[in-house]
Amino acid sequence: MKRTVCRIALLTLLCCSLSACGARIASFTGNSHHKAAPVAMDFSIQSFDMSSSFSPIQLSAGSPGTLWVEGYQKNHFVLVRTLNLGIEWQRVRLPMNPPSYSTTASAAANGQSSYPELYVENQRDVWIAWRDIKKSFIWVEYTWNAGVSWRVVSIPVSTEASVVCQLTFINPRTGWLVVESSGASEQSDKWIYQTLNGGNTWHLVYRANSDVPRLLAGTSQHLTFCTVTNGFWLVADPILPGISLYKTTDGGVHWKRIFVSVPAQYANDDTIDVWGPTFSRNSPEDGVFAVTFYTSDVAPTMHLEVFETKDGGVTWRWVKVKNLPSEYGNYILRFFNTSIASLSLNDKIYNTTDGGRTWVLNSDLDHWMTPNSYVLDLEFSSRETMWLIINRKPSQKDANTWLLKKVFGEEGESLENANKG
Repeated sequence: MKRTVCRIALLTLLCCSLSACGARIASFTGNSHHKAAPVAMDFSIQSFDMSSSFSPIQLSAGSPGTLWVEGYQKNHFVLVRTLNLGIEWQRVRLPMNPPSYSTTASAAANGQSSYPELYVENQRDVWIAWRDIKKSFIWVEYTWNAGVSWRVVSIPVSTEASVVCQLTFINPRTGWLVVESSGASEQSDKWIYQTLNGGNTWHLVYRANSDVPRLLAGTSQHLTFCTVTNGFWLVADPILPGISLYKTTDGGVHWKRIFVSVPAQYANDDTIDVWGPTFSRNSPEDGVFAVTFYTSDVAPTMHLEVFETKDGGVTWRWVKVKNLPSEYGNYILRFFNTSIASLSLNDKIYNTTDGGRTWVLNSDLDHWMTPNSYVLDLEFSSRETMWLIINRKPSQKDANTWLLKKVFGEEGESLENANKG
């Protein structure tokens, strides 16, 4: 059965292009597989009031206590950070600011672009990337000193490459960027670009071919690299039943599908969402990933299932999940490591501390939800602190989201609104 994955309304509403803000920016018009030299600039970092009509859309944390948040304030794109678990917030000025929310929402409705992808490697190294709406470029902004200075580079791309899906790094110099098309046929091509110098130059290493079949536009996917050469690509495939997990040993140039045995009850079911793989830093051979299967035999429903490896991803085995309901709806999962994870399932939060085998109902989000609300993003900034974005009533004119802070402690747990009083 075909089922296009919508990361619910805002992920298809929010999108990004470009509006310059007086900065001298490097550009490039040559080989489409390479890109321009960077330009360094200095920008002030200012205190920011999180309660002043700020609506977050994406979270990224790279070190304990640190969280970067992108969003909109009065229709304008804003990037903020905290270095002390939300006690203080600061706005980080970009040399090139993405366009207004209304502009990006209108473009997203036509499948022209996506909201910016944010990636934080550590306290200092941060990247943000988005597709220009008017020109065939991906813009990447990189700071190596926590937002004080930025480099801006452009990646010429195919006119069909319209959405930035993922930005990921394994160290401050080596990273990958995934871009996809969104055509009327619903099937999309995907392109993978690699940088070996922190984002100063990018090279096209992969375009969808027989290695990985063309997938539906908007299909959930996740790219994970363990080394400069070895990586995994987990994709949800609403057409082909089973688990679609691919491995590369040459930095993403070639991919080979890995067989993953699934429980018999899911043999003919589609995967809808995927997360991981995540590998242990202390035991690199240990890894885990999760998927949701869609079943429609009697009534539409979804099941979250977990798979683990003990040999670095050569083989994977199913982990029996306990204490999770099977519900149709919005699933957002985040691994803190291979043991600890949190899952948002509609208006509930579940936690696991044993690699996904046992889940415990942790929080009810009903107090913060409206009838059409859902969790948009979830992130850990430490083992004890988790953040959630709740999407309330978005429109093409205004973003309307809340940032919630969840703290786990010996004296109990707390859940508070971090940006709306």
